[in-house]
Amino acid sequence: MAVQRRVAGLAGTDQKYDRLLQKPDHSRSDKLTPDFWDHPPIAQTLSEAWHGTPLEPIKAQVAALVKSNIDSLTVGTPVVSRGSTNNLKITVQKWAYPEFLRLLYPDDLTIVLQRRLQNILGSEFNPDSLAPALLIVKSLKPHVAVQVLKTWANAWATTHRFHKARRLPCLFGCPDGPDSLNHYAFCPYIKSVTDQCNSASNELTLGCKLGLDNPCIIGMKWVAAMFYAYHAVSLHPVTRSLQSLESCQQIPTTDFQLFQQIFAGSFEAALKHAC
Repeated sequence: MAVQRRVAGLAGTDQKYDRLLQKPDHSRSDKLTPDFWDHPPIAQTLSEAWHGTPLEPIKAQVAALVKSNIDSLTVGTPVVSRGSTNNLKITVQKWAYPEFLRLLYPDDLTIVLQRRLQNILGSEFNPDSLAPALLIVKSLKPHVAVQVLKTWANAWATTHRFHKARRLPCLFGCPDGPDSLNHYAFCPYIKSVTDQCNSASNELTLGCKLGLDNPCIIGMKWVAAMFYAYHAVSLHPVTRSLQSLESCQQIPTTDFQLFQQIFAGSFEAALKHAC
């Protein structure tokens, strides 16, 4: 009986999810979640798992754990209704949630960085390069190491990452680029600055420039310098004033030129300090 009640509880979650999909809401897009969510709602995953829908590996692991442990969760445990004063209550949701957190957001720096670098670099990222690169990070100056790790973790203070009311475009004038690390990793202007500082960088892969391939310690110092230079621009009063403009107002060309000058000077100074 206890197992049946737990299965019925999951079925109720499934029905609520189905009703949510069917409910019209013209104030929202057709998507169930915002674009910046890392994963779909737990209710959706449980619903798909119970229907036998093919899932991504991590979600499939959670679904398998939920199914295989229902018996052990409920055996010998009384099923109580809401509002009961009996504290001996175990629910599937209460058990499943920490399992989702453990698998989706593991307390493992390497795994977290691999996921975020994969999101930033796509096919340019080689997961096998991260472990040896982390060993070299330990030999860097503390402030340089922090700047490298924050970059690999997609922790630049961009307007897109912070979901600002006005999300700025590329601060260096790229017509279709957003103010996002996903763009700056490939930004032509930033590439031109690194190439000017070291002509040999033209021969390096993007992974090496980010300190990941081989691994490359000079790439890590470039990363730290890029982190410093970008934030010198993003914290500038002119940049902050742009966020108060209406979304339809164009950013003046002179502002882009100012940001390029600040970035180039800050990058060169930070690179010398990192060495």
